[in-house]
Amino acid sequence: APNLANYVKKSDQKIGIDQKVGLIVKGCDSRSVVQLLQEGILKRENLILIGVPCRGMISSKKIEKVFDPLETYLAEVRDKKLKLHLAQGEQSYHLEDVVFEKCLWCETREPLVVDIMIQGPLSLELEQKEKNFDIVELEQKEPAELFDFWTAQFEKCIRCYACRNACPLCYCQDNCLADTRQPHWLGQQTDALNNFMYHMIRAMHVVGRCTGCQECERVCPVDIPISKIFRKTSMITQQLFDYIPGMKVEDVPPLLTFKKDEKF
Repeated sequence: APNLANYVKKSDQKIGIDQKVGLIVKGCDSRSVVQLLQEGILKRENLILIGVPCRGMISSKKIEKVFDPLETYLAEVRDKKLKLHLAQGEQSYHLEDVVFEKCLWCETREPLVVDIMIQGPLSLELEQKEKNFDIVELEQKEPAELFDFWTAQFEKCIRCYACRNACPLCYCQDNCLADTRQPHWLGQQTDALNNFMYHMIRAMHVVGRCTGCQECERVCPVDIPISKIFRKTSMITQQLFDYIPGMKVEDVPPLLTFKKDEKF
């Protein structure tokens, strides 16, 4: 399911004083809501948050690589496996192989802020992996290897801006660097240089704000693992400022404040 915080972010501008919007949130969705509340984009009094517990979500991209969903008669989760009843018989897949990557290390199985909590059986059971283990693996590469890796990724980009549109924290609207012509930040060419510029500036805009929902990767038509950059900047922010995005409504994002005794 998509991160619904992205839609209420857009709706909040049209909500009157006496109007409210109901929003169903998983744990990861609630972090985006919290971050938007911290930044003053949403108003808590305009929201009715309905929380649902979650143990993971099946990735449609992953399952479409191993079977045709249209040929499935029944799908069920049992014994930590996804079991599919197909025309040719039953097939099973380990949950770790078919859920979203973010679900493997998720630390917010239940929403952080809710008005109504829907209790019930949790959807899946997964073995918890070390948080951001994929980034740690990527960091083992030499700088030249990393450059080649990201150059190859950005060369695939078709600049459809799906990553921007799906991100709950991209709300520049008419002032987006991809759309503005005064100043003119980007050319319309989808070459590696312009693509690199687009993704790096966007990464700068969400530094210390990304909650790791990975909607950007879910909607990317060419499978660029762009959230690795955002999550890496969040790791650095946590080390420098002891701040994790989207965890507490009363927290102030580090780039919205300062301390006299800050040292770098």
